[in-house]
Amino acid sequence: PLPDDAILAERTTVFETVYAPQRTPLIEQAEANNANVIAGMDMFIRQASLQFTMWTGQSLPMKSDNKNPG
Repeated sequence: PLPDDAILAERTTVFETVYAPQRTPLIEQAEANNANVIAGMDMFIRQASLQFTMWTGQSLPMKSDNKNPG
C-alpha cells in the first residue's frame, strides 16, 4: 500500500500487478480514494489473451459478461 499521506485523485490510475489475492491493500486504498483501478487479475488475463494471439494468430474467445476467457 501507499503511505498514508499519499494523494490519489480521481484522475489517478493504479495498476496492481498482484493477482492473488485479488483484493490487495493497494486496490482497497485506491478505491477508497476514488482512483481508477486496474487489478492484477485483469492485467493477467489480458496479457494471457495477447500471448495466445501472438502464438496462435487467433483471438482468444472472451466471455462478454466479465471479459474472462471461456
